[in-house]
Amino acid sequence: LSSLPPPCCEIRIKMSQEFDKNQLRLAFSSSLSNNDEERRPAEKYILEHEKRPNFCLFLIQWFGQEEEDLQMRTMVLMCAKTIISRNWPIKKGSLRGPVYSISDDEKKLIKSSLLNLLDQTQNASLLSHLRNLVGIIAKFEFPDHWTELLGFLLSRLSAVESLNLEDCEKYLFFEKMLLTVLKEQVRKCMPRARQAFYKIAQTHYEVVAKIWKFLTEKAVGFLDNLDNGLQNFDFNMAILRLSIYFDKIYLLFVHTGSSAPHRITDIQEVTQALLKKLSSLRTVSGMIASMGQNSEETDKIESLRETVTKSLRAILHYMSDLQDASGLFLYGNLLDYVDSAAQFITNYAIHDVDVTKAALLVYWRVLKTHIYKNDPVENPTKQ
Repeated sequence: LSSLPPPCCEIRIKMSQEFDKNQLRLAFSSSLSNNDEERRPAEKYILEHEKRPNFCLFLIQWFGQEEEDLQMRTMVLMCAKTIISRNWPIKKGSLRGPVYSISDDEKKLIKSSLLNLLDQTQNASLLSHLRNLVGIIAKFEFPDHWTELLGFLLSRLSAVESLNLEDCEKYLFFEKMLLTVLKEQVRKCMPRARQAFYKIAQTHYEVVAKIWKFLTEKAVGFLDNLDNGLQNFDFNMAILRLSIYFDKIYLLFVHTGSSAPHRITDIQEVTQALLKKLSSLRTVSGMIASMGQNSEETDKIESLRETVTKSLRAILHYMSDLQDASGLFLYGNLLDYVDSAAQFITNYAIHDVDVTKAALLVYWRVLKTHIYKNDPVENPTKQ
């Protein structure tokens, strides 16, 4: 938090004088007690602080103190999450009585503090809680009042070409964070909210496309060269997982915020790349049985089998969702798409019911499209 602007440092000093951290620490610990006489006063004491100005900011800055133990940091952040969920939006006519409204100044400092904490925090459990909290705030603030959020996340993802194995876990976290934000945008139905995101997305679209293309090429290159052995296996497997996750990010980005003139081209490009990845995964699934005969590589083969199966399920669902969202699957790709689905239905080397179900869902959705219904019977796709 030392990187925060001077006004925030001044507020932190003021808050340390205003809030009794030792009493609050005792109250948080007592709130876990099974004894009602001990727990209820502690809960009341914490609740009384909820409506005090800057208390939420105080909790978040307290969470950022790494010398604090893990349980206390978790409790402090969960308390901040509860306060934000209740009081960030102004709920008029609430049955809970007077509602505390977090001030605009406190909101700005909370958002800047959280972005710093996303970089500083290393514990996976704490990062998961942070992601949920940022997602809650993004629901109300992004994109109109938190325009820097998208740029922050993409700046952490854009260094993909220099990625190493140790960085992959934190990189996956930022992917999940971006995916959480994009999913919330898809749920918004107000034209004004979509237009606001559209303007921001235009600025960052090329960065997203570049990351997606790089990860896709690396993943397909790994799959296509598996017959040469399992060199650098752990890193390549991490890249494959990151690639599958970023497929979903790019699909949501195209669907939610890409420019209208390029949208059809984007969907064609995504479809072609996913079909290529499907083909590579299908080839690998056929190789796994023979590779498993080498007992020295049993663990790696099992990990590969599990990741390939999950990847197949994910891509088939992504493509099915894309087809459903777009209302069509373009002529140039439809035949390859149907052919790929057919091979997964009849490929008995893939012992996974969910993969077969996903492929059958592909077929069902194709049969519902106007392309299939309106084309003549002699169309190669229908045949």
